[in-house]
Amino acid sequence: MSRRVLAVVVWLFLGTPGYTQTLGTITGEVKDQSGGTIPGATVTAQNVATNAVRIQQSNEAGVYTFPAMPPGMYQVKAELQGFRTVQNAVLRRAAHQNDDEAPSRLDVEDFAVAETERRTTAAVALCVDLSFSMVQEGRWRPMKQTALALAHLISTRFRNDALEIIGFDRTARRLTPLDLAEVEPEWVQGTNLQHALKIAGRHLRRHPDAEPVVLVVTDGEPTAHLDVDGYPLFHWPPTDETVRATVGEVDAMTRLGATLNFFLLGDDPGLARFVDAVARRNGGRVLTPENDQLGQYVVADYLRSRRASHRARRTA
Repeated sequence: MSRRVLAVVVWLFLGTPGYTQTLGTITGEVKDQSGGTIPGATVTAQNVATNAVRIQQSNEAGVYTFPAMPPGMYQVKAELQGFRTVQNAVLRRAAHQNDDEAPSRLDVEDFAVAETERRTTAAVALCVDLSFSMVQEGRWRPMKQTALALAHLISTRFRNDALEIIGFDRTARRLTPLDLAEVEPEWVQGTNLQHALKIAGRHLRRHPDAEPVVLVVTDGEPTAHLDVDGYPLFHWPPTDETVRATVGEVDAMTRLGATLNFFLLGDDPGLARFVDAVARRNGGRVLTPENDQLGQYVVADYLRSRRASHRARRTA
């Protein structure tokens, strides 16, 4: 019997856009027709104007929370494997950080079926942040476990897929699963996402007939890039040159037909603004898992990317 997906859509408005306004929070609960809470549902909040996407999971009480959200209109959808699909739209105001308004509730009504399929071959670039902040905040072990789990999944179940693991701090480098298992943290300043994406682009070009999948795990905004001579330059706070160089590689990914899906660890507002802008520019998604959810999120998004790409190609 085929698996189905439970999905609910709610339209939310968060504040009024403005440079001086603080970020807000979207929070709510997912419930079934009987009023029972639904834990473990994947809840997606998509900014209607920018298409930037954040993803969380409902907790054991069915509650989800999206912190540090820019003002705007959001479409919120909940999904859970094993259920059918429901869509129900309503316009309302999302809770701002200082508001007392009740959280939004996602209910299950008016079901419709959503089917998914898989594509056979993908070129996967997994870019993982090796900067020292990953150690300081307890994210080093979950990062390594996630990358190794994805490598094992691909090598055993999707052997036609080509995975490249790319680690980056002040510079980026290709890593085998064994390299990653043995890598130790170093006190190196710099988050060179530009170099990581450059290496990812080479990987995708080596597999032109495969579906491109680019996943980025990081906890900090870009603070380093390579100059024209290939020398790494670091500066905090990030310079315009670093941002432009990184966005240049984002655009190169876009021209290759690849979307960048970011897994944000922590609540760095500078990183949140940067990846939201990248998602708006590239059409990718932004996911915000807790440390212990990282592996589940990355593997699920890899599988989702394969299914979505196959669907799009069949439609075309």
